[in-house]
Amino acid sequence: MKAARYYGEKDIRIEEVENPRIKFDDEVLVEPLYCGICGTDLHEYVVGPIVTPTSPHPLTGVTLPQTFGHEFSARVVEIGSAVHNVKVGDRVAIMPAIVCGRCDECRTGRGHLCRRFACTGLSAETGGLGELAVLKEYQVAVLPEEVTDIQGAVVEPALGASEVVVSDPNPERAAFAATFGLGRVVNPMDAGFDDLMKDITHGKGFDRTIECSGSTPGLQAGIEYTKRSGKIAQTGLHTKPATIDAMKLSEKDLSIVGNWCYLITDWPRIIRMAASGRYPIEKVVSSVIELDDVVTKGFDVLIDPNGNQMKVLTKVN
Repeated sequence: MKAARYYGEKDIRIEEVENPRIKFDDEVLVEPLYCGICGTDLHEYVVGPIVTPTSPHPLTGVTLPQTFGHEFSARVVEIGSAVHNVKVGDRVAIMPAIVCGRCDECRTGRGHLCRRFACTGLSAETGGLGELAVLKEYQVAVLPEEVTDIQGAVVEPALGASEVVVSDPNPERAAFAATFGLGRVVNPMDAGFDDLMKDITHGKGFDRTIECSGSTPGLQAGIEYTKRSGKIAQTGLHTKPATIDAMKLSEKDLSIVGNWCYLITDWPRIIRMAASGRYPIEKVVSSVIELDDVVTKGFDVLIDPNGNQMKVLTKVN
């Protein structure tokens, strides 16, 4: 089969590899349909390896090269003898986390913090940027007719807010974000940005800030513009140590909360939200490309600071 294989920094190759097969009775073989390129994938491409294993992973035993892709929809083509929740032909969305089920974190409902955590497409035998992938039964969630294959590839946890402000220095991405009608879109590089933030929040700051850039300026801005006793969720992955004004954390009684990933039980809930029609998650997709073009039209475009893409999906099958 054809797959996009990650070898290391700036080294992704489209290769023919052996078809994966079911080895255990709780596994599911699928054909990936659409697969997204995540910020984590981009970090790996630019400065990796980071979380992709250079020595055998303690849970999966795999090492580089790795078939990339952990945000994808798929069609079931084969199931193990102990699989009961999906059947051949089902369309599914993939929850990529692979957990041991035995550590204290797993046993207390915190599988996303599993001590031997692995991830399909980052530290597993297969990934969504290959024409076939093998998953555990708990990783697949059936898509109802109301949810498309493209929507299934962008199923990730969502949370409502009374007012949302998006800050992005890239004018192309900012313009794209504005089309969603979620709220105001601002440029942190504008000369009047500080006054604008104070005006929007009436000088109090934001209740909650989600820092998605994984950059020191982004985190510093979060500290600056979050209200007293507010919370900052650090979602973007920092690939090098960040510098912050720790005194402001104390002065403002702020909390910075690390976010490793989603709860592994969230997929059915988010799929139901998408099926309701009230959460048009497919609108975040800015282009769909072919697997052969995943580097030139996907990774290279997305790491360009002046690029115009928001979410790129690869059509795999």
